[in-house]
Amino acid sequence: MMLSQHHVSARERDLSVPEKTTLEPGNDPQTSLVRTNDQQYLSPVTAADTPFTHMLLRWEGSPGHTEHEHHAEEDDHAAEDMPIMLEVRSSTDNQTWSDWLVVSEDPDLLVPEDGTEVFWSQVIYAGADARFWQVRATLNPLDDGSLPVLRQVDVNTVDGRYAQDSETAVSPKSYQLADLSKPPVMSRSGWGCPDGQGSRVPPAYYPVKHMVVHHTVDANSLTSRESNWGDRVRAIWSFHTLTRGWGDVGYNYLVAPDGTIFEGRSGGDDAVGFHDTGNYGSMGVSMIGTYDTVSPTGLAQESLVSLLAWKANQKGIDPLGSSYYYGCDISYYCSAPGAVIFNIAGHRHVYSTGCPGNATAALLPSIRNRVRERLDGGGSPVVPDNGDLLIDELESSFARSDATWYSAACGYGGHTFYTFATDNADESTNSATWRPTIPETGRYRVYASAPQSCGIAQPPYATRQTIYRIRHADGNAERTVDQNTAEEWIDLGAYTFNEGTDGAVELYDLTGEPLSEGRVIFFDSIKWVAEEPTAEAELVDVQYGATRVAAGELLEVTFTVRNTGEVPIYSQRPEAGTRPDGSFDPAEGYVYDEAECFLGDNQQSYPVYAKETERIRVTLGSSDVRLLCNGETGGYPWRWGINGPLDPGETREIRGAIRFRTPGEVSLQAGLIQEFVRYYTQNVFQETITVTPERQPPVVSSYDESLAPLAHVYALQPMPANFLGRTHNPLSIVQGEYLGSFDWDGSLTEWGEAGPLDGVDDTFIIEQTRVFRAPRDGEYTFSTNTDDGSWLWVNGRLVVDNSGLHPAREVTGKVTLTRGNHILSFRYFDLTGDATAGYAVKMPNDSAFTGLLDALSDEPYTSGAFTTPPTLTLAADDQGGSGTAAIRYSWDGTNWEQESGNLVQLSSPTDNGEYRLRYQGIDASGNTSDERELRFVVQGEVLPAPSDMLLTGPSSGNALSNHFFTAQISPDDTAIPVTYRWEATDLQQVTVNGGLTNTVRLSWQTSGVKTVTVTASNANGTVTATTTMVINAVPAESAEITIDPAAQSILDFTAIQGQVTTLVLPIGSVAGPTRLIYTEFTGPTQPINVSASLRLAGRAFQLQAVTDDGSPYESFSLQQPMTMTVSYSNQGLNNGAFDVNISNQEDLRLLYWDGVGWQDAANTCDPASLYSLGDNKISVVLCPTTATMPNDFVLVEQVSLKRVYLPVIRR
Repeated sequence: MMLSQHHVSARERDLSVPEKTTLEPGNDPQTSLVRTNDQQYLSPVTAADTPFTHMLLRWEGSPGHTEHEHHAEEDDHAAEDMPIMLEVRSSTDNQTWSDWLVVSEDPDLLVPEDGTEVFWSQVIYAGADARFWQVRATLNPLDDGSLPVLRQVDVNTVDGRYAQDSETAVSPKSYQLADLSKPPVMSRSGWGCPDGQGSRVPPAYYPVKHMVVHHTVDANSLTSRESNWGDRVRAIWSFHTLTRGWGDVGYNYLVAPDGTIFEGRSGGDDAVGFHDTGNYGSMGVSMIGTYDTVSPTGLAQESLVSLLAWKANQKGIDPLGSSYYYGCDISYYCSAPGAVIFNIAGHRHVYSTGCPGNATAALLPSIRNRVRERLDGGGSPVVPDNGDLLIDELESSFARSDATWYSAACGYGGHTFYTFATDNADESTNSATWRPTIPETGRYRVYASAPQSCGIAQPPYATRQTIYRIRHADGNAERTVDQNTAEEWIDLGAYTFNEGTDGAVELYDLTGEPLSEGRVIFFDSIKWVAEEPTAEAELVDVQYGATRVAAGELLEVTFTVRNTGEVPIYSQRPEAGTRPDGSFDPAEGYVYDEAECFLGDNQQSYPVYAKETERIRVTLGSSDVRLLCNGETGGYPWRWGINGPLDPGETREIRGAIRFRTPGEVSLQAGLIQEFVRYYTQNVFQETITVTPERQPPVVSSYDESLAPLAHVYALQPMPANFLGRTHNPLSIVQGEYLGSFDWDGSLTEWGEAGPLDGVDDTFIIEQTRVFRAPRDGEYTFSTNTDDGSWLWVNGRLVVDNSGLHPAREVTGKVTLTRGNHILSFRYFDLTGDATAGYAVKMPNDSAFTGLLDALSDEPYTSGAFTTPPTLTLAADDQGGSGTAAIRYSWDGTNWEQESGNLVQLSSPTDNGEYRLRYQGIDASGNTSDERELRFVVQGEVLPAPSDMLLTGPSSGNALSNHFFTAQISPDDTAIPVTYRWEATDLQQVTVNGGLTNTVRLSWQTSGVKTVTVTASNANGTVTATTTMVINAVPAESAEITIDPAAQSILDFTAIQGQVTTLVLPIGSVAGPTRLIYTEFTGPTQPINVSASLRLAGRAFQLQAVTDDGSPYESFSLQQPMTMTVSYSNQGLNNGAFDVNISNQEDLRLLYWDGVGWQDAANTCDPASLYSLGDNKISVVLCPTTATMPNDFVLVEQVSLKRVYLPVIRR
């Protein structure tokens, strides 16, 4: 098994976007993770498009982790003990490499949608200016001895130096550690976050009641080439935001070993992050580094204590206590019983993981005590205003009257003050003022927090007439609201506030409700939100390029958008491609695949274009299409940016497209959205699109007048380059008009700036189908080398996918073929620039690639003609479509015939002449190819009639003997080849092909005068010759042989007259046939390897299987043991001319010919059977054998050096 490589490049305009390479099952060691042994894979060395400093890996495999179980870095060897252990290394020059680094898993990145078989790594530092990487995977045996399965590895790289810190880190030593104010934090803008203080995913908010500590599981110190800790933070942001698809970094804060605190998740206090799988109600703090065996530095610990103490004081959190954690309760992964955890907890207390490392976990009791000491050291419950325009009732910019106040653990921040409303001024004692520091004069919307679920009394118990007084730049305003509301924030309206502290919100307990009613009035947080001028836009029109498209082709959609507001509106990705001058090219609008979603999917199959707050996109959706998106799409999975800013009053057309793959009807509707804000319009410009089956016709093999293979050229229909660069589907490369053809055998051709035809240098397609011959069984490797994309199929199966826009590159694939004819089909497209194309094959056991062995016909086509009427093989391939269904053809252009399948063999007419064969391919969708024509000439040699034949043979001889006759045509005659027909008295007619001479062997069983006639003929005439021969009866002293089944499963050869006799065998002795033919010879039909210890000792005979009607079988095999007995004597033969005395019958052996050599019959059994000797007989058992019959048998004598012929007993 191999894993192949799919590469996604980084965007040149945004270096914060990680570059991703996917390794998947495949066969090419140049682009695959190759299995080097049973337990290990190794990827090729891969060059990134841009330098990188950090890496993140995602992999899929089984077994996975269970719902509440996870293999984590619980000790030094946890990663090595994982079922699948990954290692990575990096290099700047592909010469000097880092050591292999074992990849630890980071459970902080898991979400329930990943499932149990997805794993994420820690962020890995690769070194400055790394350009190359390599991955190694080891499969550790499971408990049952089986090996885990690795299905996919994603490698993400990014250069964390894409921005620089703009703020100076503040050391913990430079501020008072006993202070309970918020410690210095490097802001998002300060460490170079691409989104600044904002976030492309607006945060949710939930009061913090727990603080969860993590570690990032990467290097604990800066290397000599690492510039600062900001590089590390930026890399984490890129991987969390873009690779993981969260839209922001997961932690609320990150603490570096030098004590610097980095701001993480956008949104400030109570912003919900992505760090412990629960997140709601917790602040996530991650210590940068790995702290399993070593503790965080003293500076890092001091910063952590200061951060936790500030939050504990702000939120009234007991650092030594435990409490119910709402986020844990709603988490898919929560492992804490009852969702009760420490208020200051490690990640491992929420979820079964090793985070934040054993060393940090061991420090947590000390950390809790140090936080408690800070709180006991004089920390005030009132904290300074942090200037975020959200004033909590515990902040210094909140002032309350000196009166009796009540507090409850609810409201924003988990704390609120309250009292009871009254309608009597004499009873009114409680009031408060929230006074913000406005940073810039402008319009601000004011919100008041309405505490929920405080449990003070049975609802509704709060005042219905809360009167807020808003002091603003234009005067004073009052807003009366009902605090019995399900809304956490009550809108008090928008007002203009001057810069500074002039503005305020006031609240009094005098509401007009009697004190006796016990109406609670809350004095909780107030926030000011700056209001920008409203962005307004209108979707003016939507035009669909067609209402019917074929599967695989593109539906183009044109949106018209007008800015109807007073401020510019802004775009976001995906946007159209750009021209050389940097302007957007509307023709290069983004193309979505039918299954693609702007949010991507959990398998990272597609890029992610996460929502960016307030950015404008046009949308398209359908209730007929269900997509597995990585998030909620609101029914609009396809979204396009508006290609840059759009000024007030400006109108613009935005083009996009969708490639539909599934035939059927799709109902579409359009919309216009301001992300995370509102839909300007939706469910408009509805249209039903009919997706028909693909309409690409098959590509048939075709040839020129010399029968050289032709390749055909078509125009490439216009298509956005962004789609051509990433589609793997050949159906999406749509043919335009036919441009012509050229002779081509697949040899690598570099056209450069030109093309295959005059005037054709860009935007063209080359297609070719060929029949080729595989000379032997085995694994064949095919390659394509093209600039730009290409595909290669063998017998309708895709073997090489070299798709995309790229310089000339070679990609290979393998397929196992049997010896014989097969179909190759090739498709290539060129968009712009240089054109290069070629394909080749490497035969089994060969070391080099070669061209194909063309198999149009087995007959040579020389000097413009076939000399023998050929059998022609035609083929068609649908190149990824519905499949070739049939090939239709005509010899006269009028009468057409059709054969099913993708390959047809046609016999040409036998007469000499010129022929035109017309043919077409038809696929399963009914698409028919262009008609192709094959022109060829048959010009066979005209032979003269044979003449002057001489027939020679013996004039007399004995029956039961072999007699040879030879016919010879005059040596001067050129009438060959000819057919010889032999006829003889009492014998069957025999017809054979021959040359100038032909010889046959004839044998008669009866005596008399026999006539022999031979006729030689060709297409132009015949010649006949006849002779006679006298056959004498067999002399009385000749051996008479009888075959008599003496017993069940025993053959006993005794005297009977006749050379060929039929024997009926016991049932089951042979497979299939019920009879054997016994034939005796005067010598073996195969040569014996005569040696000093082996001599022929008797006549040879043969057994041949026949059917009941006497027709011979080619072979047979025994199905059960059978004993063969041969009788013999020491009497002489041929008047005693030979000494046949057998001195030691123990030396006799019966051999049989198995088609390769002579074998001892006893050795068919295991162990070998024993010979039974005596009474002038030799018996041996034959067992079922893999050797095929008919077999020749001979009796041989060992030891004796005499040449002996042993006759069987004569009756």
